[in-house]
Amino acid sequence: MSTKGPSFLYGNTKGSPTRHINFPYAKEFNKNTIGEHMWHANDMKLTWKQYEENGVKFANEISPENLSFIRDDNKVTYKYKEKTNELVLVDKNGYIVTYYYPTDGKKYYERQKLKYERRYEENEK
Repeated sequence: MSTKGPSFLYGNTKGSPTRHINFPYAKEFNKNTIGEHMWHANDMKLTWKQYEENGVKFANEISPENLSFIRDDNKVTYKYKEKTNELVLVDKNGYIVTYYYPTDGKKYYERQKLKYERRYEENEK
């Protein structure tokens, strides 16, 4: 019997997709782009460490009834939670691109969803 408690990471230890999800879990922020997004921590009133921890935790949250997900053409996953107005983008390798509160809330997420659904439909024809 395992003594390890439940992890907030989904996927598996190698970070690859599973039958339950179609994208890897988030490991950490992309160090190449994080400088561009540091102001989000201030906007969210978080210390830099809190921002990183909250971003990874949110990116790995599993709650289909409370979260919406889409993937774009580059396999970037957009995850949005309306209740808290949180949005995170995770690249195909499991690195967080950015994490923030969109100023226009769910409208921003819905625009992204519509854009990628149209592209998907066009590619399927």
